[in-house]
Amino acid sequence: MQRFWKAALAIGGTATVGAFLLWSIYKQWLALPIFPQLTQDQAYKLFLWLLILTFMAFVILALIHMLPNRLRHPDSSHIFALHSSWDGVNEVDPAQLIGPDVTNAVRALAITARSWENELVPKDTIIDSHFEDFDILFRALADCQALVPGLERHNTRCSDLITSTMRRVHEEMLVYKIKKTKETK
Repeated sequence: MQRFWKAALAIGGTATVGAFLLWSIYKQWLALPIFPQLTQDQAYKLFLWLLILTFMAFVILALIHMLPNRLRHPDSSHIFALHSSWDGVNEVDPAQLIGPDVTNAVRALAITARSWENELVPKDTIIDSHFEDFDILFRALADCQALVPGLERHNTRCSDLITSTMRRVHEEMLVYKIKKTKETK
C-alpha cells in the first residue's frame, strides 16, 4: 500500500492524491438519500461547505501536528551558532594572557549566556556540550584582574568583560547542573 501512495504522489502529485482521498471520503455521503431531495443549488452549497470544512480541518490538524515538533526541535541555526562560537576558543591563563584568546572566550560566554537566557537552545544541550568550558573560562576571567592585552589603553581587565548576564547564567547553570546530576542518580 505504501508503494501505491508513493507512486500516486510521484505521478499525479498532491492534487491527485487529495482528489482520491476526497472521493474516498465523500463517495458514501453522495449516496445518502437526502441528496436527491435537494435542489442543484442546495447540493452545490452543501458540497462546497463540506469541502471548506474538510480543508479547514486539514489545516488545523497540520498546525497541531507541526506545533509540538517546533517546540521539541528548536531552530537548528541557534544550535549551530552556539557550537560555532566555541570553535577556536582556547583556555585563558591569567598569568600569560593573550588578547584574542580573551576576546574569543568572552564572545563564546556571551553567546552561550544569551542562548541560555532566551532559551534559543535547549538547556540540556548547553549543559551537555558547553558547561565545563563555560565554567572554566568564566571562573578564570571573573577572578582575573590583569589588563587584557590589546585593551590596555582602555584600562580593561578580564573581570570587566564579564557581564551581569554571564554571572546570572553561570549561577543558573550551576543550579541546573546539580539538579540534573541528582535526577540521574
